[in-house]
Amino acid sequence: MTAPDKELQKVLPSFFVAGAQKAGTTSLHHWLVQQPDVCLPTIKETHFFSIDEKYDRGIHWYIQQFPDCSHNAVIGEVAPDYMFSDTAPQRISQWIDSPKFIFILRHPVERAYSNYLMSVRQGIEPLDFFNALRLEKQRMNNNAEFARRHYSYMGRSIYSAQIERFRNIFPHSSMLLIKFDDLVAPGDPGLNTYKKICEFIGIQSSHLLADREERANPASQPRSRILRNVLYGQSTLKSIIGRLIPGIDRREKIGAWLDRWNQKKMKVERLEAIPDETIRVTVAEIEYIENHCHLTLDDWFERTMEMARNGG
Repeated sequence: MTAPDKELQKVLPSFFVAGAQKAGTTSLHHWLVQQPDVCLPTIKETHFFSIDEKYDRGIHWYIQQFPDCSHNAVIGEVAPDYMFSDTAPQRISQWIDSPKFIFILRHPVERAYSNYLMSVRQGIEPLDFFNALRLEKQRMNNNAEFARRHYSYMGRSIYSAQIERFRNIFPHSSMLLIKFDDLVAPGDPGLNTYKKICEFIGIQSSHLLADREERANPASQPRSRILRNVLYGQSTLKSIIGRLIPGIDRREKIGAWLDRWNQKKMKVERLEAIPDETIRVTVAEIEYIENHCHLTLDDWFERTMEMARNGG
């Protein structure tokens, strides 16, 4: 592998918020764009390093996704799909030498449940949560590509393998691992966590500039199931509308806007029974994070034991 072009690196990200999905990355993106010396893509997630079709457009297409950044701006991307991607870390390493990485880790089952609710909202998930977890491996074997994108609930929560992949490919990169609970905590604890992120990235502007009251992606359900099915299903109507809107990028922007409009908050039900295997995997992940990531997770362990007592 050839060394990354040093001149090109000046206009490429020096940091990535690489994941995890459903762990507060969208809220963090909203806060970071309020910092005047941070430069992020005009669309939150480019998917450039994780989706083949996007990567095939070339590095200069990727650079064009960023606005004109000031000379002293810190360039980065918030891209939660990069953490779970098999290809993203290696592709990033081909262009950028030792960028900084931020990983936000949420309780594995709670993250999986939030992921599950998103699939339900999109009309993709017909199963209840218990059976979605129980059948996850079987689904991955039967329809790997679709299942990896939509049904990899605990797969995305197995942080150990994902973190080790990044550590192996980027042995000299600085990595900051943040507990989701700390990121969204009210008052000084949450503010101090955000300050730690800003200092890690190298932001010079005050972390107090960001309005942290703005939160994104709460659990939601569709206002209109018809619009939901048009956005996420396959239909003649969707094909006709797609042909009327030129350019895949424009279609994606309009689709994302319509999806946000179509969401309304929902009450999240308490988790009940969890498969025994899910409990075992969660305990193993908690032990790994405590031993290798220097995070204190006593509360995660207690919540896991409560899930087990409730019928795991």
